[in-house]
Amino acid sequence: MVFSRKSTIKILNFFVNNQQQDYSETHGAKESNLSLKIASRKIPELEKREIIIQTRNVGKAKMYKFDADAEFNKLLVSFFHEVAKKKIDMDTKVF
Repeated sequence: MVFSRKSTIKILNFFVNNQQQDYSETHGAKESNLSLKIASRKIPELEKREIIIQTRNVGKAKMYKFDADAEFNKLLVSFFHEVAKKKIDMDTKVF
C-alpha cells in the first residue's frame, strides 16, 4: 500500500502542495520534518509508483517533482484537497 506510513504521507503531502517546482531529497526531508535517511527511502518508493518523477540532477543531488499529469495523481490531489476541507470544517465547528 502506498500510504501505509505516516512518513510517506508527510513527504507526499509536501510534494502535492509544492507542485510548481522540483526539490531535492534533503529539501523534501526538511520541509516534511523527516530525517534525510527516511526521506531517502520514501522518495524512491514514490518515484517507483510514478507519483513523483526525477526531473534533473544538480551536482550530486537528484531533483524530484510531483507528476501532476498522471491520472492517478490528479485523483490524489482531489483527495488531499477534500481531506483538507474536511479538517478545516471540523476545526471551525463551534460546539
